Amino acid sequence: MIDCVEANCILKEYLFLQQTIEDFNKQVIEFKSWSVTFGIAALIAAYTKPVSSAGRVGVAVAGLSAIPFWLTESFWKLSQHLHGERTKDIEKCLSDGCTDLKPLQIYTSWFETLGGFWTGVGHWLGVAFQPNVITPYVFLLATGLVLAWRFPPPASTE
Repeated sequence: MIDCVEANCILKEYLFLQQTIEDFNKQVIEFKSWSVTFGIAALIAAYTKPVSSAGRVGVAVAGLSAIPFWLTESFWKLSQHLHGERTKDIEKCLSDGCTDLKPLQIYTSWFETLGGFWTGVGHWLGVAFQPNVITPYVFLLATGLVLAWRFPPPASTE
């Protein structure tokens, strides 16, 4: 049976995890807004005035700028999901009256969920390609690459 001290620790851990998960959501919005702002500003800058013959490369790089933001968000979301797994364990324990849940095991639960390296990579890829994660990065990336390929900025005549 879980004693009062352990139950109090589990409740505090649960509240901490819930707050952390919500804080992750605030950061994700910032990743998306910075990515779109930076990518669109770079695309607009490439078309604002005639550029050198490397204008096509500049537009492609502007589109590719979405990748670091997407990678960062996907790792961030994976962390959020791992916190969610521990939260589910605590909720199940609290609703079923379990007797074997140890408090303060967030780090341990991450590694149990991730398993080995390749299982962890699989979890990360699963998160990275979720529609709510990959949007708007895929659109920015595709726009930059299509513009570079089909509609490059006009080259300078100087």
